[in-house]
Amino acid sequence: MKTMRLIALFLLTIALLVQADSNVVSSANVVGYVQTDIVPGQYLLAGVNFTASGEEPTLKEVVGTNQLREASNYLEADRVVVFDADAAVYQAYAMYDGDHEFYPCNTLDEWNTGSATNPVLPVGSGFWILPASGSTTTNSIYLDGDAVLDASKDIALLNGYQLIAYPFSSDQAIATLNTSNLTAHANYLEADRIVTFSTGQYQAYGLYTDANWYPCNTLDEWNNAIAETDYVIAVGEGFWFIAYGGKTTTEPNKYLGNL
Repeated sequence: MKTMRLIALFLLTIALLVQADSNVVSSANVVGYVQTDIVPGQYLLAGVNFTASGEEPTLKEVVGTNQLREASNYLEADRVVVFDADAAVYQAYAMYDGDHEFYPCNTLDEWNTGSATNPVLPVGSGFWILPASGSTTTNSIYLDGDAVLDASKDIALLNGYQLIAYPFSSDQAIATLNTSNLTAHANYLEADRIVTFSTGQYQAYGLYTDANWYPCNTLDEWNNAIAETDYVIAVGEGFWFIAYGGKTTTEPNKYLGNL
């Protein structure tokens, strides 16, 4: 995920100025993008940080229609995999090269008999991209759209695992996330945890009783941590959130006043 550094947030601000007597009315459409790489043999944990003209984007609007590798055999295509936290199941999609549409592809039978689909991937959701089997070249893609302009976002967290992303169009340090309604504990297994995935490695962070996040891949790591993490969740990056009990947290939009 650290390859995801070409950030062009607020790349384009279109201002429409209409002057009538002494009154000036202005409006802005703020868009941005981030480049990321699908590397052969490496899974990519991505996230949705942009809207589609203010609406929740679809799969095609998130990854585009000509960026992922398509094929008649889904194993030879780049696959998008989402996680249904309610049912605790994955669902995979690949683009068929015959009609350039996405089809479900958890199994060969599903791929052969399923219908074309374009599911919604809500802002703040995470998803995997699996590189095409046998691919030997890196596939660079762009995730783009309109910046999220909400003043705040409510994040509903189910007990257990969910694949999410920061719900705004900017990088976000774990250390400055709002923790007021999250569960902190001296035992990391009873605390809320964030799990990132970078260069093929997972790293977990637990919320301690001082409201700071500390690394917790192991008990020793947790017990010996002397400083909270400085990890920054990048635009376009997804992560696991392991909630200890269901809850809703509210995250403010930190950049809204700068537009």
